[in-house]
Amino acid sequence: MRKKDLVIVHSFYANSILLKGLIEYLNEYFNVYFIDLPGFSQSSPPLTQITLESYSQYIKEKIDELALENYLICGISFGFSIISNMKHDFKCQGIIAIFPYINSKCLKLKPIKKAFYSMVVNIMASSSLPQKIWGTHSFRKFARFYSRYPKERVDVIIDEMDGTTFFQAGKLILHNHLPCPFHDVPYVLIINENDNTIRYEYILELFKNNIENLFILNTNLDHYPEILTKDYFKRHFTENNMNSILQFLNVCDSQKNPA
Repeated sequence: MRKKDLVIVHSFYANSILLKGLIEYLNEYFNVYFIDLPGFSQSSPPLTQITLESYSQYIKEKIDELALENYLICGISFGFSIISNMKHDFKCQGIIAIFPYINSKCLKLKPIKKAFYSMVVNIMASSSLPQKIWGTHSFRKFARFYSRYPKERVDVIIDEMDGTTFFQAGKLILHNHLPCPFHDVPYVLIINENDNTIRYEYILELFKNNIENLFILNTNLDHYPEILTKDYFKRHFTENNMNSILQFLNVCDSQKNPA
């Protein structure tokens, strides 16, 4: 059986370089088309205006350029909000949501921490500071210390991403209160009960209440894993997991298009 086409939109401070291991693993089950958001890689220049609408329009245009007969679309965290706000057509056969960011209500942040983050991104997003400090030795040292990511990963983030985009997208995530549109297609929800970034129960209830054809896969994969190799993803999305997802999608296809 021919593999299904899968379009992937990544999460905040990620891109196709960082998620190469995930792409390699999913390619065993799908024909993967990974779209880097503008400003998140050097191959995709930043937008002049950063909104959910502008990101969604960009993704729609990139999908149209692929000229796929039909496809599944996967949104990882912030990427899910973008594809949800995108105008869908009959070619979209299903949505895979990995740790979906819905809006600011789904974030698992204490009020003090959220207020601090909001203050920082508001200042940075509305000033020229990102252009001045992004990429400097001092900022790299701070980013490594604060994130506790390996040097190589922090360097990819800083070298590939646009500093202004980073803070403006962060501001968008913290201040987005819009409801999430759901579409009349099958959904696969991949989520971690112990996720430290998003609220598990809130998201689970929202999906169950709004989606008719829903497959839920609980995983212990971290929202922002320190390890990003193919083997890491293979251990957390097992062959049985992937086969269950494909079986669900195939059943949905057969119900929609009976022989």
